[in-house]
Amino acid sequence: MQDTIWMNGRLIPASEAVVSVWDRSWMYGDGLFETLRIHHGRPFRWPDHWRRLSDGARQLRLTPPYHEGELKDALDLVVQANQLESGMGRIHFSRGVGVRGYSTRGAHSPVVVIAALPFPRPPSNNSQRLTLHLSSIRLVTGDPVGAYKTASKLSIILAQLEAEESGASGALLTDGLGDVAETSRGNLFWVEPSGRIVTPPLSTGILDGVTRRVVLEICEELDLKHAEARITPNQLIGQRGAFVTGSGFGLEAVAAINQTPMPPPDPLERLQSRYLQRLELGH
Repeated sequence: MQDTIWMNGRLIPASEAVVSVWDRSWMYGDGLFETLRIHHGRPFRWPDHWRRLSDGARQLRLTPPYHEGELKDALDLVVQANQLESGMGRIHFSRGVGVRGYSTRGAHSPVVVIAALPFPRPPSNNSQRLTLHLSSIRLVTGDPVGAYKTASKLSIILAQLEAEESGASGALLTDGLGDVAETSRGNLFWVEPSGRIVTPPLSTGILDGVTRRVVLEICEELDLKHAEARITPNQLIGQRGAFVTGSGFGLEAVAAINQTPMPPPDPLERLQSRYLQRLELGH
């Protein structure tokens, strides 16, 4: 089977999947999703992705109709049906159909869709380099749902649109205080002149990225100095390099910010090598 999805308990061709036009995820972005790396036909860091998905569902007061084991089995079925050796898994929860308007009354039948997809572009085992444009879009400092992948990603979409219009490949977003938060590609790290590896704290309203967590674990393993801290965009440009993390591509070096070149981050090769080892081991 090709292009097969799992929808509310059934494997079906994606072309046959139907969602009501009154579905709240379609109408209001009232839903939640998770994307995770598939490697050797297996999901990478499933427990972390499940934790973020279930925590996000609690934050949205959205009760998943399936338990962790059921969703993991369903994801495995979709991966097998699509014969996907390497790519991305995607789980989407919608609150379903309820009364018209913003109230969630009557929305008691959530819709769950699971897909297994090839990479939009092949990931590289070598460090990629991307260019960032400082966006006018700001994240909400302390946003209670910022740590999760909600179905409403309009701010990231607009930031990415700005970046592409400026000729950059990704957007650099700040929080309400004007400090660096994350990028439209994923979580951001930078290397200080001292060599310390730093990433913004979750309090800036950023996604609680799984690959971000993996990199922090690797820093511990390799005894690399690391921290969470705030920084302004101007200060960021003066650092000894930066990189971005995400489940789909792993780690990517930043080549330039607002057309100002950034040096290659020295620790990235070691971090990338250990990340790829973990990917092969599956944890």
